[in-house]
Amino acid sequence: MDEPIVTFGLLMGLEVESKRDTGASDDGKEALLIFCATSESGAGNIDITPRMMDLALMGFAPVAIARWDPADIRYCKIFATEGLSQVIQNAVLKETGSLVREALEASELVKYSTTENND
Repeated sequence: MDEPIVTFGLLMGLEVESKRDTGASDDGKEALLIFCATSESGAGNIDITPRMMDLALMGFAPVAIARWDPADIRYCKIFATEGLSQVIQNAVLKETGSLVREALEASELVKYSTTENND
């Protein structure tokens, strides 16, 4: 039996000119990644949020999705899209874990602070 796995986030990325001279062989480029919380519709399509649309208007594109088993959210799986530039691929590999963790921690902080304010 397949484990139930659902999408809970999408990473949007943009390749930009680097303002730092690192001497690395990345042709002076770096990647900006932003995590967007989302879900799936009943048809299995990712729900597009206003934030995603705003980022797309700024030139960002979907680069990876974050999925997990709702029964065990301690672990998630990241699926990158094909055909990404090397700069974006490296950023997805290096930064996705911390971006997802920070986004989830922030959402928990908001949830708990909202609960405390309702007492």
